[in-house]
Amino acid sequence: MWVKVAAGASVVALSLALVFYVARLPSLTISKVEVSGAGFVNPNDVQSLAEAKLSGSYAFFVPHANTFVAPVAAIKNSIMASFPPVGSVSISKKGTMLLVALTERQTAALWCGAALPENGKAEDCYLMDGGGFIFAKADSDSGFVRYYGVASTTPIGATYLGGSFAALDATVRGISASIKRTPETVATDAATNDTSLAFVEGGILRF
Repeated sequence: MWVKVAAGASVVALSLALVFYVARLPSLTISKVEVSGAGFVNPNDVQSLAEAKLSGSYAFFVPHANTFVAPVAAIKNSIMASFPPVGSVSISKKGTMLLVALTERQTAALWCGAALPENGKAEDCYLMDGGGFIFAKADSDSGFVRYYGVASTTPIGATYLGGSFAALDATVRGISASIKRTPETVATDAATNDTSLAFVEGGILRF
């Protein structure tokens, strides 16, 4: 009986040792992270985050950097949570490289504050995508319509009007096209949903 136990234990130990060794072979270990599609975000920051997720091991046995068990989902989720300008992430493997392809959000309008300032123009504006998600500070207005209304006091990462931006933006574009005027600012009162639409050519439409 003891011979059988010893033999079985030896087989298990050798098997574990073999797995431990094979899991760390250079040909099966991710040695480089390559990031593409970065514009607003720093690719080096994304690379560092991915490399941090690849460090360590599962139960001190199989390294996270092993190409077969690399925590791809965790890397994706961390990138999305850490970098608001990123709209989606695609991760693939090529040999010992981890390829991280970013698709950044497209600017649809600007969010410029909770209320329209008295002088008519805010000093700080932020970029919004088509869903009203605020993802980065704007360097200039660049011809985008400036929206005002309730959002977080720390706007990056917040959603303007709780997700109702797309419908409002479509209404503004439809009105502007029908009366052939260029929208400049849109201010919405959260308490009443009353909206003021000002045009570049002059005039304000309230609805």
